Amino acid sequence: MNQKNIPIRGMHCRSCEILLEDAICGVQGIKNAKLDYRKGLATIEYGNDIPSENELKQVVEQAGYTIGQPGKLPWITKDFTDWRFIIIGAILLLLTYFALKGTGLLEISLEENNVTLGFAVLLGLVAGISTCMALVGGL
Repeated sequence: MNQKNIPIRGMHCRSCEILLEDAICGVQGIKNAKLDYRKGLATIEYGNDIPSENELKQVVEQAGYTIGQPGKLPWITKDFTDWRFIIIGAILLLLTYFALKGTGLLEISLEENNVTLGFAVLLGLVAGISTCMALVGGL
């Protein structure tokens, strides 16, 4: 049995390993494949016939991964999907802020005769957590 190590980019979990192992074992000439997503490495075992590089690359790319060493990640993503999630998150954060501000939960006052709802909630959470974690375990 001959062995060959192939670097694969894009694996994140054990499911990625299983998916790729099945796909790679389907390539003609490959007897066994062992993948490690942490290292980003596939170790393939083959007999006397060397498996086709093009067929192997095609199978890996059809599964949604790429062959090669992981490159250096950029500081700012150029993927539109990432930006879409960032924008949606920012909008939800702003909506939550304005909703809490409208209910008065963000107004904290320590004046003698003017205790706000926000201060009461904050005081209750601090008192509950500081006295007994079992009391606020559900939070």
